[in-house]
Amino acid sequence: MNGSDALRLITLDDEDISAPLEADSRLHIELLPGQHRVGVANGPNDPVVPVAFAAEPGKVYRVTFVGPAPHVFEVDRASDTPGRDVTP
Repeated sequence: MNGSDALRLITLDDEDISAPLEADSRLHIELLPGQHRVGVANGPNDPVVPVAFAAEPGKVYRVTFVGPAPHVFEVDRASDTPGRDVTP
């Protein structure tokens, strides 16, 4: 997650992990492979919306809103370019 994005990560596997980020920062969270559920908000006053995905070893992911719904995309580690949508 990039600090300059409006999207905020609020929960991870039902644990509150919300924290303010500076606009020039980036948040990386390492997860074990398997099913995970994140709660995200698309802005400071927006409701928290859950989205689930299956994390794979060695992969990088980013949550992005596509219309009103959050989706989880695999991201190329070198270029930071979103790739396949892994949202079930």
